Amino acid sequence: TIASRNARVAYGELLPRAPFPLLLPEELPDGLVPHWTTLRVTARRADAPVPRQYGVIVRYRGLDADTPWLLLLIDTGEEGEWVLDQLRQHGQRVPVRGTEGVAFEGLPEYDGPGSGLLWAENGVRLVLFGSYPRTRLQEIADTMESHEAAPLPEPPAPYPWR
Repeated sequence: TIASRNARVAYGELLPRAPFPLLLPEELPDGLVPHWTTLRVTARRADAPVPRQYGVIVRYRGLDADTPWLLLLIDTGEEGEWVLDQLRQHGQRVPVRGTEGVAFEGLPEYDGPGSGLLWAENGVRLVLFGSYPRTRLQEIADTMESHEAAPLPEPPAPYPWR
């Protein structure tokens, strides 16, 4: 009843392909650049009461292995909420972009150790995680700007014999 598809996409293709608005940093520290991105779609049966869930992972890094790194997770829907609840339970409440977020240490199943911020904005959940202290992550979050969703494709033209 549930199927997830992940696709690595070039960063330049992320905006034209993302089916939901993305909040992306406009200013990155220490010469960080996008290293890789993943676009995820979790589809359910057509009659399922829960809508599709979309997600994006963007990994930023410098030119060599010793430079800091940054991971951005953007997600719609409610799947995986238990992981976020764990981060909220053990984290510290902090202001992020005019809303209440949570600062935490360590992120299960990702590059650790590191610091992170978790918050929700405009119908999406966001995690900014990396080798920076919380205050620097908050500064990076403040530079983030919204990018509109990719337009839906035009429906196919009807057959002339119909």
